[in-house]
Amino acid sequence: MRPGPASKIPYPSPKYLPKWNKCDPEVFSSKISQLLPDSLLDIATTWELDAAVATLSEIILQAAAETIPTRKVGGGKKRKDISPAEVALRKEGRQIHGDWIADGKPTDGPLVEAEKINKKKVRAQRRRDAATVRQNLYNDILGSANSPAIFKILRRTMSAHSMQQPLLIDGKLVEDPVAQLDAWCSYYQQLYTPDSEDFDAEYLTRAEDLSAKLPVLLESARQHNPITEKEVYTAIQSLNRRKCPDEEGMVSEHLLNSVDVVTPVITSLLENARILMHVPDSFKTGIVTNVPKKGKPLTHLANHRGITVTTILGKVLEAVIEARKKKKQRAEQHDMQFGFSDGLSPVMASLLLRECITDARERDKKIYITTLDARKAFDVVSHPILHNSLYFEGCDPETALIIREWYSGLSSKIVWRNLKSEAIPVKQGIRQGGLLSTGLYKSYINPLLSILNATGEGYQLGSCSVASPTVADDVLLIAEGKLEMQHLINISHEFSKQRQYLLHPEKSEIICIPPPPIPEKFHMGDIHCSLSLFIVRPGS
Repeated sequence: MRPGPASKIPYPSPKYLPKWNKCDPEVFSSKISQLLPDSLLDIATTWELDAAVATLSEIILQAAAETIPTRKVGGGKKRKDISPAEVALRKEGRQIHGDWIADGKPTDGPLVEAEKINKKKVRAQRRRDAATVRQNLYNDILGSANSPAIFKILRRTMSAHSMQQPLLIDGKLVEDPVAQLDAWCSYYQQLYTPDSEDFDAEYLTRAEDLSAKLPVLLESARQHNPITEKEVYTAIQSLNRRKCPDEEGMVSEHLLNSVDVVTPVITSLLENARILMHVPDSFKTGIVTNVPKKGKPLTHLANHRGITVTTILGKVLEAVIEARKKKKQRAEQHDMQFGFSDGLSPVMASLLLRECITDARERDKKIYITTLDARKAFDVVSHPILHNSLYFEGCDPETALIIREWYSGLSSKIVWRNLKSEAIPVKQGIRQGGLLSTGLYKSYINPLLSILNATGEGYQLGSCSVASPTVADDVLLIAEGKLEMQHLINISHEFSKQRQYLLHPEKSEIICIPPPPIPEKFHMGDIHCSLSLFIVRPGS
């Protein structure tokens, strides 16, 4: 059910921000020490843990407010983005105004009309320049959660004066921010709710049955591995600076400038979370900001990517878990996965493709290439299947239990034009913007790469099988023959049905080099495809 009007909570942008370059870490840390109560870490229940986390956040923010100078947001700044065209129009306007003064300041006449026309031209040019700057900013986004451009847009989206374009809702362009937020809530409620109608329901039922049995298996194999101050200190130091504040207004600089004081306290809190096997409720929620996708109409809701900003203290726990998980995942990750991995680059997947094409040309052989793109890949991940994937991957039982607990009771709040919705339950999907997200998705998709390469099909580059170079959710299939390619497509399609995601029909392409003289037919499930020249898009 769509949240009612009462769920619209004012969420104004801050008028003042800390001057972190003027922060004295010793004074800031000392103030935190003074405010910390002795009983903060007396924790025996999950309720006391949630309260302690909330208290620590309040203390850090209070200490910052009392010891760190602030600056007014947007105050006293001169425009630095004036284009040469606007400069020329302003110069022309000053000349006209000077002539008007020299002519005795008439109330009508050609100079008065010329001045009016000049002002209109200046305003029009300013709007054109703003549109160009906005479009260039969108074009700078390369899909990475760490892209500086993304965080610029996040900050702008949280302002009432930004992102004021109308949205297409029920076939009509709507500008009212409350109605727009209603539409966003309805959109995300549908996105966060599993729909197995078009998928393999029997496979999902088996996966849910297995997932329900996992806690007992994991608990029996669990080896207690305490969270150390060294892990927490490293996690805090790994946080990115100058990012968007979380829902409470905290940023990584709050921890980085008081790291010696807060590290022991946060370590104790996270260790209690591990012992109690309870992720604090504040860690399970986040604020979702919608970032436009490159080259898509901004009026359509589906043409935005929801980026979730979670609490800074939650990010510390994520960083600790991610560091532990990486040690095991790097060994288990398939060799054909090149996305979001230390020491690897998406360029390597591109290089493999180039080498295969060159090799095929030198041997005068055909090469078939299929690009597969999963629709809303991160947003439709099935939680039971994800937990099973972590188990079969060999994830540390304690880490798997913490992740399972984290993804139970997950929720998000939608932020739009200085309004915030109530929490919406997240029953499927992995948050884009979370530190754990990319690693979890790779665990989810890793079995597909293993299955594809276990067939022995795919392009053979020397003694190496290059069947499926992959970057996160973008899978590339390479084969020498038509039948081989069709088999790889069938496997990928069947896997998508089991894993509850759809292959994007408009972004998946089939390529043959060189093009055959007679068009060749392929199919992706019920969708029939034909080779035509170099590129063919699926169509009915």
